[in-house]
Amino acid sequence: MTSKANFDKIGSLIRKLTVFNQVLDFDPDYPAVPRISNTPGFAFVPRTETDKNYMIKIRPGVKITKLGEKLWRLPQNLPKE
Repeated sequence: MTSKANFDKIGSLIRKLTVFNQVLDFDPDYPAVPRISNTPGFAFVPRTETDKNYMIKIRPGVKITKLGEKLWRLPQNLPKE
């Protein structure tokens, strides 16, 4: 079962991606950023036309499964604060 705190975190992430027009990108060379990601490899980067309405950066050669298409697309109705 997912708690309200988890829904709040997801809502905050979606709002950040939408408001700042960004996507989440993975590159092992990205350093960890305190208070953003304690794990190296992740960064928020500007959204491009090729990102469509995904929450993650879609790099050339990356194949998204049907389930991945559902999980990684921005929701039509954004969570309320």
